Amino acid sequence: MVFSTTCCANPDGNYTKLRVRSLVGLVPLFAVERLEEAAIAPFKEFRQSFTWFLKHRQDVAQHCCNRLTREGQDTRVLSIVNPEQLSRILKRLWDSDEFLSDYGLRSLSKVHEAAPFEFDGRRVRYEPGEADTKIKGGNSNWRGPLWFPTTFLMIESLRKLHKAYGPLLDIEDAQGQRVTAGDMAQSLADRMISIFGARCTRPASGVRRRRQIPARPALARPLAVLRIFSRRQRCRVGCFTSDRVDRVGGIDDR
Repeated sequence: MVFSTTCCANPDGNYTKLRVRSLVGLVPLFAVERLEEAAIAPFKEFRQSFTWFLKHRQDVAQHCCNRLTREGQDTRVLSIVNPEQLSRILKRLWDSDEFLSDYGLRSLSKVHEAAPFEFDGRRVRYEPGEADTKIKGGNSNWRGPLWFPTTFLMIESLRKLHKAYGPLLDIEDAQGQRVTAGDMAQSLADRMISIFGARCTRPASGVRRRRQIPARPALARPLAVLRIFSRRQRCRVGCFTSDRVDRVGGIDDR
């Protein structure tokens, strides 16, 4: 398994797999938690219940509870994807031709720009700006744009994975460098923050000039970002078009 696949059930009992590479396929990574043995030791009742579950419900535990020992510490990683599946999904996530944008995670793989998914006469294509079809107002919400909430959830999951696995969980990027889950979390955070950099133009606005955020101490910068979020803007808050963002007005500079 690389992505969770949506299935369309037919009246005759057969079903069709809708093989779309979308953010939906990355959502399983949100369900991640870690339990260090030393951390849960003081909570005797919880530890007893947890131990009972591991012993008597192996039918469930074997699919979502992975044990590892690192630096002398025993940790249980609670995840619906195993380490092998994690590596395969992370490779897709960290591919600039798929989900990785210069400013966050795309909601649809860029692969579908040249190869749209088609089903029953309809198609899903990577559309980073306005949608080609004007259904639901014409925006392309789930067909390319970047979303702050889902990227934040991904950053949190990657941090938890790195805390558990450390350097044991890494992938090779396009430049041949090894990248850990912690590196990904930090890079994603930096990419999202850079949207509000101290420039006269903002990526989501193309070549239009916007109010420049003055230089501020590091601890004060989040306040400036929150003030931006509180204002109504022409661009939907939390929904930045990835090609406009990626290229800073290079192609789609409307």
